[in-house]
Amino acid sequence: MYLSADHLKLTYSFNKLGTVLYELAKYDEALHFHQQALIIQDRNSEYRSNDIAITLHCIGNVLYQQSKYDKAIVFYQRSLAIREKFDPLNHTSITTMLHNIGMALYKEKKYDGAIEFYERSLAVHEKFDPLNHTRIAVVLSNIGNVLYQQSKYDEAIDFYQRALAIHETYGPSNHVSVAGCLIDIGHSLKGKEKFNEALAFYNRALDFYEKHSPNHMGIVSCLDVIGNILIEQRRFDQAVAFKQRALEKIKINQPNDKFKIAIGVMEIGNIRFQQAEYDESLDFYQEALAILEEHCFDCALKIADCLSWISVNFYRMANYDASIEYLERCLCIREASLPSLDLIIAKTLLDLAIVQKKRRQYELSLAYRLNSFLISHKLLPPNDRTIGLRLSEIGEMYEELDQPKFALDYYRRALVIYMECLPSFDEDLRNIEWHVQRLSEDLNMELS
Repeated sequence: MYLSADHLKLTYSFNKLGTVLYELAKYDEALHFHQQALIIQDRNSEYRSNDIAITLHCIGNVLYQQSKYDKAIVFYQRSLAIREKFDPLNHTSITTMLHNIGMALYKEKKYDGAIEFYERSLAVHEKFDPLNHTRIAVVLSNIGNVLYQQSKYDEAIDFYQRALAIHETYGPSNHVSVAGCLIDIGHSLKGKEKFNEALAFYNRALDFYEKHSPNHMGIVSCLDVIGNILIEQRRFDQAVAFKQRALEKIKINQPNDKFKIAIGVMEIGNIRFQQAEYDESLDFYQEALAILEEHCFDCALKIADCLSWISVNFYRMANYDASIEYLERCLCIREASLPSLDLIIAKTLLDLAIVQKKRRQYELSLAYRLNSFLISHKLLPPNDRTIGLRLSEIGEMYEELDQPKFALDYYRRALVIYMECLPSFDEDLRNIEWHVQRLSEDLNMELS
């Protein structure tokens, strides 16, 4: 078909509009215009292959942003095939396509395939464009990311260190990619449980950010992950110091992100809880609750989590009435927000049963346990150890209420499950056998 100047202008306009809409994150509209351009190009045999490859690339980019990775790969591969056939010396475009396919496969968790395309991209770069140090470093880091996801931490570290060396040698001395590589190495060392070595790299990244980019939110990430490692090492006071620094940074740089602020406050509350400093933990959780209820009322389940932690703190402080009050509020939110059959609801009912038992409200405790059991029984396998445990606990409550026949019935049901799922030497199995034998003998004595 003859290709008129109008066709050329039209496809150019369609692709230009598509690119603008893509940059505005209006992906459906962007896709429409790029597809219109491709329709015209496909119908005109005189169209330059390079222009078709560009359109295919654009469509692939839109589909990638829409998380339609399979479809994106199809268009990237079509674009790559055209480049390799008609423009084999355009190494930049070829490496870009190889890299894009690798990224899409990575998103799909197809890690072996991702590495294959990343390595092909790297090979072309190193052979034909060895001075493009930035792109080579990016590909090296991405290969490291795949290896990290495969738990091949030593290999990942090798690639991250190669990328780091390039950034430090050829890049600007203040480029944040240096900090990114340091963090990646820290993550890999953390994966190997080499926590002190990981801390050293995280601290190097933190120092780099604070020196060269003091407002970069990577500072918060560094402070946060350092705090997490210190928690793992049970260095709680130091962990709190880093978490508080992260929180202050969020308050300064993202003052309107109330949800993130509330989460930061909750994390400090959790550390204080682990230190058994319940008064202080309670203060942090109540502060977080106030923020969530005022600014994040649509985050119902996180509000429920906060209420649950407040309840646990009151429980540890032996303030059982307050513990019940917050747990009941938590239960109301969870029941309104979750399916009626949900293990989180079952756990909340069980928590209420435990607190009511402490209050010596045995009938209430039993009622909560029964409701919790009904949910768990429908969701878990019939011979699950948890089912046996719940039956045993219900038996204990019936004993507290001086109803040994009901207690024995539940103990026997628990025993059947334990015999299916536990080894003969298990302590829980032996205990339930003892309860069954004890109550059976007591009831036989009463009957005689």
